[in-house]
Amino acid sequence: MVSRASNGFRRYWQFRYSDPVTGKAQTASLGTFPDLSLEKARRQANTIRQDLRKGISPKDRERQRIAELAAERRDRANTFQSVTEAWYEEWTSDRNGQSKKYEDVVWQSFELHVLPHIGNLAIKDVSASDIKSIIRRIGKNQTWETCQRVLHRIKTVFQWAVDEEIVVSIPTGPAQRWIKQNRPEETKECNYPSLPPNRLGELIHALNNEKEFMNRQTYLALRLLMLTFVRPGELRHAEWGEFDFQNALWEIPAEKMKRKRPHLVPLSPQALEILEELQVLNGHRRWVFPGHYRPRNPMSEGTLNMAIKRLKPDANGIGYFVGKHTAHGFRSTASTFLNEYRKGDARPYHGDPVELQLAHLDKNMIRRRYDKATHLELRREMMDVWASYCDECTNKRASVTPINQSVMA
Repeated sequence: MVSRASNGFRRYWQFRYSDPVTGKAQTASLGTFPDLSLEKARRQANTIRQDLRKGISPKDRERQRIAELAAERRDRANTFQSVTEAWYEEWTSDRNGQSKKYEDVVWQSFELHVLPHIGNLAIKDVSASDIKSIIRRIGKNQTWETCQRVLHRIKTVFQWAVDEEIVVSIPTGPAQRWIKQNRPEETKECNYPSLPPNRLGELIHALNNEKEFMNRQTYLALRLLMLTFVRPGELRHAEWGEFDFQNALWEIPAEKMKRKRPHLVPLSPQALEILEELQVLNGHRRWVFPGHYRPRNPMSEGTLNMAIKRLKPDANGIGYFVGKHTAHGFRSTASTFLNEYRKGDARPYHGDPVELQLAHLDKNMIRRRYDKATHLELRREMMDVWASYCDECTNKRASVTPINQSVMA
């Protein structure tokens, strides 16, 4: 190790060594004196000697330092939000059958529940406890379906980051175990809790008890959702131009459907009666169910579920149907009833008519490609049967006995 003068003004430390690979003489600059003292220079020289014994040259160390700095900058740039944005851009560009409406819902769930808490963290620094805290925060409101959906979306982002070699693990396990341990048993049976048909009268009775205090549009929306059992988002985005009153038919365009296929909804007389009242309320607007504060936009996403949660509250203010039924749950309730409904010895709606009315895709791709049957007339009859059952539940309140009770068991 030597100290040399630089232009006669400053002195700097150098360390001469032989390259461990080529054997050529090399010189490493350690720093200038007096910024770097003799003691510190000797410590650096000893470190270099130890590295040389391992076959590591000062140039190797410098390249390693530069790579580490680059990785650190890359990690700082790869915040959870930036990675989520990159994943979302790729996911939406692939167009795997999801609708634009669903894509917006997914992003809104990140903005509402996730990004305010971990968006600015480097994704590699997001811990299992960070994710668990997010899920517990949602769980306090007993919105277990939201817990599960948000956790699944966080996990999807991490899986994408693993594939892109941004992170090496997915820290969602503890949050998933927390949901499993704390979620009420009655909400674990399906993604969207729903009442069995023989308990539909309880909900209708509770709804009718509150209709004098509930926003009229919200009440009518829940009744129409029950009668048509479309997805809640399809109902909220309904426009007057989609309804053919003369033929009692609702034609939902493909871009509003989950699978981007146009959908026909036969309208029962009870559904038409509700729509006629809605025309008086909102016939001058674009949306059948406009937003309360922003009528140029459709009804808010959480309105219907919140109305159900507030029905029949207990002493603590928690509604009786929390965890038992959701707006989406009408689909399951109607499906159960219609699949089991008997007309004589036959089950006329079991299978295809119900699945078509639910806008489900046939799992058999070949059959889906060639079977263009709509069973529209049978579905008209089926929707009338379902509307009549809803009327029966309304008239008999919670004590209603479903059609063919023995079959429903």
